[in-house]
Amino acid sequence: MTDEPESNELPDADALWKPGSAQAVAPSVSDVDDEPDAPLADRDQAGSPWRSGSDAVFAETSTPAFAVVDALTPAPPAGHSIAGQPGARRVVRDGEVIALASPGSGRRRWIAVGLVVVLAVAAAAVGRSVLNDDSSVDGDLADGSTGTDVDGVGEVVVTDGEIVAPLVTEPFAGADRRRLPAQLEQQWRVDIEGVAATGRTRLSVLDDGSVVGVFDDGDVDDGEAASVVALLDGADGSEQWRTPFDSEARAFELLGSFGDVIVFERLDTENRAVVGLSADSGDVLWVRDTNDPGVHVAVEGTQLIARVSFTVNARLTFLDPSSGDEVGRVPGRLFATDYLGTWYVRNGSAVSKLDLRDGWNPPTPFDTLWVKDNEPATVVGERLIVVDDGILEIRGSDGEPTSVATIGAGSGGFAGLDTGVNFTQLAPMVGNSFVLSGPRSVFGADLDENGDADVRWRATGTPIEYRPTDRGLSLVLATDGGASQWVIDASTGREIVVVETARSIDALQVVGNGVVVKQSARVGSERVGLDLDGNRLWSLVGDGPLAIGPGVVVTFGPSDSGVAVTAYGDPAA
Repeated sequence: MTDEPESNELPDADALWKPGSAQAVAPSVSDVDDEPDAPLADRDQAGSPWRSGSDAVFAETSTPAFAVVDALTPAPPAGHSIAGQPGARRVVRDGEVIALASPGSGRRRWIAVGLVVVLAVAAAAVGRSVLNDDSSVDGDLADGSTGTDVDGVGEVVVTDGEIVAPLVTEPFAGADRRRLPAQLEQQWRVDIEGVAATGRTRLSVLDDGSVVGVFDDGDVDDGEAASVVALLDGADGSEQWRTPFDSEARAFELLGSFGDVIVFERLDTENRAVVGLSADSGDVLWVRDTNDPGVHVAVEGTQLIARVSFTVNARLTFLDPSSGDEVGRVPGRLFATDYLGTWYVRNGSAVSKLDLRDGWNPPTPFDTLWVKDNEPATVVGERLIVVDDGILEIRGSDGEPTSVATIGAGSGGFAGLDTGVNFTQLAPMVGNSFVLSGPRSVFGADLDENGDADVRWRATGTPIEYRPTDRGLSLVLATDGGASQWVIDASTGREIVVVETARSIDALQVVGNGVVVKQSARVGSERVGLDLDGNRLWSLVGDGPLAIGPGVVVTFGPSDSGVAVTAYGDPAA
């Protein structure tokens, strides 16, 4: 790759949308899955209300709009790590403009499965804070000291010279398997003929680097709803197979790849089903129709699919992705996990444990809740912890519920925590660490052997997403109805990035080792890759969706013959 003057910058083809769509299809033999409203009393039962984050799937979205952040202007004020930095080196290649930065220190492991947990809560004012609302985690602190440059394992200076250890000290095995490359170089570019690039086009990168695309058929004006699923080789982008369907591309959502089977959920109003395709040939192996109100998800840390039923009597149904057959069922809903294949189910006051690391196993009794069904609860380090009328509680050594004492930095415990914070949300992290939040604050804590919460940090804001990363979790906090979003490292409370999302719902993507941010550039928009310290790795001009896989970034745009798909990754050694 060679440097070119800035005047040669061209917009990414991803941003140049055109209409697309349709062709005909051959249907498959199907099983009808029509469940009653009540769970089956004599069968083992289980599922997940948390969507898989292990593969990127993009739905139709409105045209993104971003705050003006010029990547070549001076940095923003201290404490705001906007993803543009001055002096970025840029090159032009095949119509794509790439800004290069020094490679970061992101670890390159492909382990475990990512989990996306979206908390639908009202937005509140967001201002980043680590023990002190005026402290900066990226620059000088309130007392004039500077936070140490950690990589998820060191100590962090947070306020008044105090040293607070991170909650997660080892790379987390449950991190999202999607990994950002340290730099971008085009790996391949191919044209998929006879299909159309539309807002309904969806790309996903599988764990082996293969790319699955769901495209509208190229004839968008014939009035027929039709789409094509295609598999591209991860090494060179060559098309391995394509399978037509009589549904629009928007109807398909990838659940995941399970050995030799790729599983989709088809969300047609009158044709809802789960579909298993052969990874080798694209042949339809099985179709499981359903009239049950609910959704299907990949259960993180396992090789199972689950249906989450939206009925009065909540239930979870597990499916074997190799056959589509039901293997087990439980009443209730999943509410906690270790991100490694162990899940906990809440059904009224009864809590059961599911060990799904090696496939389906019936649930075993775990504990009994002492709070109402609408009160938050989770499992931290094999202990049930709840919020009872705003108060954090755990079962004491005598078996009775007791309030959780809060300790932490500063004399007398963490400032503000012992003065009547009403907690509203709980989320497990790694081992004994967890995240808890109140109306306007989020806290990171460790549950010690005495059942006390050792609170390490505080951030001011409303959590809207939790994503598993190498450092445990990354939290997305929002304000102004989600118009402004902050990403923080839940191990230390450090800010990773802040972005003005405006009307875009996909301006942030959090993966196992970093974050991708969409923002305005000098010319148009750009997608910027950041590591978990907020350091800029690379940028790609354009505002189209990106599919992220193990060290690869894939994008698409219209071409003369159909859809151009381009993959980027680290330069060859």
